[in-house]
Amino acid sequence: MTNRPGLPLIAILLASGCATFVRAQTTIDGGMLALRSSGSASGSAWRLNSNGYVGAYVTLDSPGDVTISVQAAGQSAGGVAPRMNIAVGDSRASFDVAAGLSTYQHTFSLPTGVHFIRTDFSNDADKSSRSLTVGSLSVSGAQVTNVGSDALALAAANTYIETGRKGHALLSLVGVEPGAQVHVELRNHAFSFGTAAANPAFDADFWAVNPPPGSTAEKYQQFIRSHFNMLVPENAGKWSANEATPDVVNMATNDAIVAFAKLNGMRFRQHNLLWSNDAGSPGWVNALISQAVSGSATAKSDLLAEINERIAYYVGDGAGLARAQDYFELDVLNEGLHEGEFRAIFGDAGLAGIFNNVGAAAHAAGADVKLYLNEYNLLQFSDNPLTPGFVPDNYANWYREHGEVIESAGGQVDGYGVQYYALLDGNANANSPHSAARMQQVFQNLSLTGKPFGLTEFGVQNYGSPSGVAVADALEDTMRMVFGSPSATAFNMWGFWTGAIWSQAALGALVDANWNLTPAGLRYEELMNEWNTDLMLTADENGAVEFSGFFGDYDVTVGGRAYPLSLTKGQTDYQLVVDLAADFDNDHDIDVDDLSAWNSRFGAASGGHGELSGADYLLWQRQFGAFAAAASPTAAAALPEPGSAAAALCALAAALLLKRRSAAGSASLLTIAAVREPLISWRSVTGCSRSPQTVN
Repeated sequence: MTNRPGLPLIAILLASGCATFVRAQTTIDGGMLALRSSGSASGSAWRLNSNGYVGAYVTLDSPGDVTISVQAAGQSAGGVAPRMNIAVGDSRASFDVAAGLSTYQHTFSLPTGVHFIRTDFSNDADKSSRSLTVGSLSVSGAQVTNVGSDALALAAANTYIETGRKGHALLSLVGVEPGAQVHVELRNHAFSFGTAAANPAFDADFWAVNPPPGSTAEKYQQFIRSHFNMLVPENAGKWSANEATPDVVNMATNDAIVAFAKLNGMRFRQHNLLWSNDAGSPGWVNALISQAVSGSATAKSDLLAEINERIAYYVGDGAGLARAQDYFELDVLNEGLHEGEFRAIFGDAGLAGIFNNVGAAAHAAGADVKLYLNEYNLLQFSDNPLTPGFVPDNYANWYREHGEVIESAGGQVDGYGVQYYALLDGNANANSPHSAARMQQVFQNLSLTGKPFGLTEFGVQNYGSPSGVAVADALEDTMRMVFGSPSATAFNMWGFWTGAIWSQAALGALVDANWNLTPAGLRYEELMNEWNTDLMLTADENGAVEFSGFFGDYDVTVGGRAYPLSLTKGQTDYQLVVDLAADFDNDHDIDVDDLSAWNSRFGAASGGHGELSGADYLLWQRQFGAFAAAASPTAAAALPEPGSAAAALCALAAALLLKRRSAAGSASLLTIAAVREPLISWRSVTGCSRSPQTVN
């Protein structure tokens, strides 16, 4: 069941059988917690023998403080105690847990809605004898639900979307008159919604600049512009496409996709440096892989040399080539456990070295790119590929541990890519159904690493005959769970057009062969409209507007002119300079020099050019500290705190005013009096320790 917009939370929980709550403090023994990623029972407690978590859901009918108490005991190893985190949304409290049961407590201020509480153990990547025993979990201030369900998972995701993906903004519009109309429109989400960029053999002009109107390439490019803000090369970034012949490098299509992304203000996620699948590496590389797996030391050495050569042209060579400057994420190792040849050849320490070589090349290239692992079968058929018989693991611990082991060996792993090709036919997925609850389990498990993850490949497998509504529902569930997960950074369709999409993902296409929206495409557009911010506001008496919007880049249009604004998490106050009318010295800021300029031009001969009045002084007061940047946070420099600089400004202002009085006599006061506006903002503007005054 999905939490569709407008469906009341209580109705959702009733439908899922989860509406029995305890409103007073609730205590649950660790061994009774329904959601446990790993570990084993220890009496009534639960013992995490390595990294993992336990958790439950809480519900608030109104915003409030929720106190979470965990009775826990730790077993140290190597002189290091287990690190326990209590995490809710973006907030986390951390504790080093000592031996013997003790209570560890933190109070979170939470908004209305459903939240997932995760108590995790996070500093045992090397699987030492270190452990964390959770005796009990107590919650006061919220209703507790100790079950896992699709409805609860989706409700928690929706709560985070509304409270964690959005922020409140107080936008000061310098130079805007009260009552002015202000259009605030989200132009580019901070979150990445992307698609795999195809390079089909039947249409070599997919990435042509200015393709003919009405052509396939033009329609393809236009849909991308209107529906996504991130691109990932489907095949153009694979070794097999880049170097089919040794030392003959062809990055033309990849570079064309990069150019398109840059031209259209989109992010580019690179896929992939290494993939030992036959389709991912050219034949000559596959031959080296085969020989190295068989034990050839020469082949292993040659293969590593070729990998380093690939890093040089793919990431950067330190001598001019710097492609990684255009990447924001990079799949270094694709399907490294299911296609395990590289791990078999180099081991975890060798993989760590490769990751570090990539990181060093990116650093030398001046690139800020996160290095990712990428894997499949986490969200369905999540069997551990490293165990005989593929032991089921509904939390995908094996994947999290894959990254942790590489890190323990000294490697730089910055994030986790998750592939999901949903099977919706009942016979095909009877043992592993599409499930928001399972997504929650896996996503929380990856999140305890403190690193981001992305749903890097989404499609619906071309198996059976699920209805269009079922496909759309699966798409919506997945998008909500990803966008509603605090650690997630991206959701990526693995193709969107029926005419150019991997066959095993084809049922998830957003448009059919004739460019008509499918049910999934219609649902995708509904979600993008739901997660949009487009507001017409009215400036208040101070020329400011307030709004709540999704984080990202905005166009703020005032008087027919658009100004850029970036709404970012953790920032509330913003300033947008629309008109620096008090820039009397024309240096693009408002400071003490403008007061001096006002003084020199105050009360000039009647009709004289450039005469300034008391009204201009009031304008200087209001705009003091502003500067002609398109949009900027109102930091201390914009609104100074009391101090020596402010005191100096007070002295200068007072001296200038006194000088004008002595030179112009009563005429100066009459000019100011004509304004008929009280000077009540002196302290707020300058920080001067002076009582507000009214001149009348």
